Amino acid sequence: MNNLAINKVLRDNLLTIDQSAYFDVEKKQLHYWSHDIDNSGNDIDQEESVNRYALVRKDTKQLLGIHSEDYVVRPYSVLAEKVNDVIKEALPNYEEFEITTHDHVYANGRKYRRDINFWNKDIQIESFKHKGQQEKIIPQYEYTHHLMVNGANK
Repeated sequence: MNNLAINKVLRDNLLTIDQSAYFDVEKKQLHYWSHDIDNSGNDIDQEESVNRYALVRKDTKQLLGIHSEDYVVRPYSVLAEKVNDVIKEALPNYEEFEITTHDHVYANGRKYRRDINFWNKDIQIESFKHKGQQEKIIPQYEYTHHLMVNGANK
């Protein structure tokens, strides 16, 4: 899978995706050796495949997780683009906001979080005051995705 060619744009913009979210992952099938003796008494060594795949970063060769063949690898950069698309669709005038994003890649690529902040536009709640103070909402969104190793979070 090659996700390095995805278009990147200027920093501090909704469309910006941090470089740390761009890396390729390789799916490698796991195997084991079985030993048996045939009817003639001869040793038989045979490589057996299992329905488990190691997900390995191509750039660092680090193990990210072990999954079945049904697991779909979703590059973090593609997920970030999809989150951007949802925001652009839900907020057609998104350019009027000073939207900032911050991508976090943790555990050598096993976990990913994208924070999106809409700081310059707060929503006043005209009909609600709490302890004499005017309340407002500051819209924020956080998206998190992570791989699992051997069925457990690492």
